Amino acid sequence: MLIKKNPAYQFISLIMLSIKDGLFDKAKGRAAGSNDYLTKPFTAEGLLSIIHTALD
Repeated sequence: MLIKKNPAYQFISLIMLSIKDGLFDKAKGRAAGSNDYLTKPFTAEGLLSIIHTALD
């Protein structure tokens, strides 16, 4: 992922939102550089939890 390769942006947390829910899809998202992977439908509480974790 281009963002993670640039040293100036390595501190940015990436959260991938997708409709794809399979283990392969989640692994592919992580391999692409995302810090977390959330599938639709998702709750506001679930998204906020991931955001708070990324900000800590």
